[in-house]
Amino acid sequence: MLHPVATSALQRSIDIAQLAGLRLLILDAYRQQQAQWHLWDVCPDANYDVPPAQGSNHRRGVAIDLMLLDEDGRELDIGTAFDAMESQSHPFHLDVAQPAQRNRLMLNAIMLGGGFVGMPIEWWHFELPAATTYPLLPDHFSCVKRKNVS
Repeated sequence: MLHPVATSALQRSIDIAQLAGLRLLILDAYRQQQAQWHLWDVCPDANYDVPPAQGSNHRRGVAIDLMLLDEDGRELDIGTAFDAMESQSHPFHLDVAQPAQRNRLMLNAIMLGGGFVGMPIEWWHFELPAATTYPLLPDHFSCVKRKNVS
């Protein structure tokens, strides 16, 4: 789930990736407050995660985490795992092998071309410029029907 502006930007990024014979794999987009608290409980590090009380850009529907795939749907080597909270996860890290760094640069170019900006510490995270100006989204939506589980 994304804000309409982010949805349009993502479609542009998808189109750019296709021009290069690549695909995007979405790993995370909108995130409920409860999920933000779970992440914070596991990694209470403001360098890698936004304190839940502050409200992350994922909760605004303007941030997306993703991976680059080849045309057959195989993940490209990007040097670290998704959500690896370490210095090698920074988009431009000297210890990352050249092929993986090239893939990071390609992902950055694709997302920038669509209208997103990256973060200096996570190769997988992109968001709209001025993301914090968008309002936080609710945790429950009236259009979503929930099943009663007994």
